Amino acid sequence: MKVIVLGAGIVGTASAWFLHQSGHDVTVIERQPGPSQETTFANGCQISVSHSEPWANPSAPKKLLKWLGKEDAPLLCR
Repeated sequence: MKVIVLGAGIVGTASAWFLHQSGHDVTVIERQPGPSQETTFANGCQISVSHSEPWANPSAPKKLLKWLGKEDAPLLCR
């Protein structure tokens, strides 16, 4: 099967690798000149599932207000 993966960040690259290992013909399309130069660059190629916060969680709005003033908040508004 031919598969196109959009984005050569950590998730796109890992997905492409596993799809290729499964026998698929994979093409990765990236709009930047090299891999990991957008979102993955900003997060240091780190995926931290334990640090994600579901927006539907009733406590999320309260946490959001608490995070607004922090330099290392999981959600930054600049």
